[in-house]
Amino acid sequence: MIGPAIVECSFSTLVDFPGVATKRPASGSVIIDPAFLGVKGKIAMDLETRIDRLESIEDIKKLKHVYMGWCDLGYPPDKLGPLFTNEAVWTSAVFGHHASRAAIEEFFGGISAQIVFAAHLAMNFIIDVDGDTAKGTWRILMPCTMMEDGEKISRWILGDYDEEYVRKDGKWLFSKIDFVVNFNVPATQSWAGQEIVRT
Repeated sequence: MIGPAIVECSFSTLVDFPGVATKRPASGSVIIDPAFLGVKGKIAMDLETRIDRLESIEDIKKLKHVYMGWCDLGYPPDKLGPLFTNEAVWTSAVFGHHASRAAIEEFFGGISAQIVFAAHLAMNFIIDVDGDTAKGTWRILMPCTMMEDGEKISRWILGDYDEEYVRKDGKWLFSKIDFVVNFNVPATQSWAGQEIVRT
């Protein structure tokens, strides 16, 4: 049976630990119940988990920002593809359903002919991490230039992303992007009456 742990400290710096039995001998030592060792282990484990969760959120934010940055630079498939798992899905009622990294790369390879300029302004993120998987939601406001019948048209797109991520070999990747276009209108027109909200 493990005996009590003895910790030398002055009474002026003594801290009581909730739920942990302590005794104060005259010597100035503190005798701590062995249960405290389990409490310390749990505190350390909880702290490690919390730090990993915070670091994962930052990594996922960077993943999203890198994704948006490459989209702004013409949607290069060779740069965007590695951000996805091989089994990933990119889906949108407006821009199509693309299952697998190869299909996503093919999609990006063609979209630049339609969207010749874009500024992907991502915001309002909520990211929930559970071990090596995570889910996130984002909003996007995107001024862009689209080719329509050979003519460049300035447009505003508002949308939202529902995303899933997975950590492989220590690196976070997209496993799913579900993009809903709330509105897509020429810059000179109102979007009133054209709004679509995710249900």
